[in-house]
Amino acid sequence: METTHTMFFKLAKLMIAVSWADGELDNSEINALKEMLFSFPDLDAKEWAELELYMDSPVGDAERDILLEDVVASLGSASDKDRVLKTITELITADGTVSEEEQAVFNELKSAIESSRTGVLGLISRLTGGIVKKKSGKNNDRVFREQHLEDFIRNKVLYDVKRNFPEMAQISEDQLKKLTAAAALMGRVAAVDNEFSSKERATLISLLVSDWNMTEPEAELLAEIVEQRVMEGIDYHYVTLSFFNRTTPTERKDFIKCLFRIANASEKTSSEEIEEIRSIAQGLKISHADFIEAKLTISDNDRKGL
Repeated sequence: METTHTMFFKLAKLMIAVSWADGELDNSEINALKEMLFSFPDLDAKEWAELELYMDSPVGDAERDILLEDVVASLGSASDKDRVLKTITELITADGTVSEEEQAVFNELKSAIESSRTGVLGLISRLTGGIVKKKSGKNNDRVFREQHLEDFIRNKVLYDVKRNFPEMAQISEDQLKKLTAAAALMGRVAAVDNEFSSKERATLISLLVSDWNMTEPEAELLAEIVEQRVMEGIDYHYVTLSFFNRTTPTERKDFIKCLFRIANASEKTSSEEIEEIRSIAQGLKISHADFIEAKLTISDNDRKGL
C-alpha cells in the first residue's frame, strides 16, 4: 500500500509541473515554489533534489499527464483525499488571506477530488499558478511590498542589522538575508541551554569574521543582536527557509559543521545540542550521512561518545 508520504511527494511534483504550463519559470517563481513546497511533510535531501530537477527544465504535456495519473491513483481513500485537501488549504491560507478566486477554485477542486471527477489537473494548475504568482510578487506591487514587510518583521536579526549597520546598505538584500539567517541559526544552537556563554559568543564572532568577511566590531555587534533576539524568540522555520533558498548544497553541508563548532565551544557537545543541530539539518534538507560527517568533526570524547 502506498504511503501518505509518497502521495504528497507525487503531489509536489505535479504542482511544479503545472507551474511550467506556459513553458517558463523565472527565479522569483522558483523561489515561490520552494517556499510553497518547503512545508510538505518530511521531504528528505534526495526527494528535494528530485523536486529541484523538475524545477530546472520545462515539463511537457505528456509527462504532466503521467504525474497527474500518479496523484489520482494515490487518492484511494477518503482520508487520503482529506489530507491532500488539508495541505492545499494550508498553502492557500499561508499568507493570511484567501482571494475570492482562490476560494472558488479550491471549492471546485475539492468537489472534483471528492467525486473523482475529471478536470483535477486544470484546477490544480489554476490554484498553484495563483499561489506562485502571489508568493513571487507578480500579482501587483502591493503584494510585493507586503511580502517584503513580512520578511522584514519575521527576521528580527535582519531588522536590527539594518538599523545598526546602515553602512551595510551596499550588501545585496539576498546576501544580508543569508548572513542574518545563518547568524540566527548559529545563535539557536548556542542558546539550546537558554544561556549564551562567553566561549559560544567568541566562537560565533570568530566564524562571522572568518567565514562571512565581517570586521571584528561588526561581528561583535551582530553577536550581541543574535544573543538578544534568540532569547526573545525567532521564527526559525522562516530563517531556515531563508538560508536554504540562498545557499548551495555544499554551503549547507559546511554550515552544519560550523554549528557543531558553536556547540562544542562551551563544555563540549551535549546531546541536546546534537539534537538541535539534527533538527536544523533536517530543515535544510541535509542527508543523514552528511549530518553524521559533520558530527564526526567533533571528537568522540567531546561528544561523550554520542
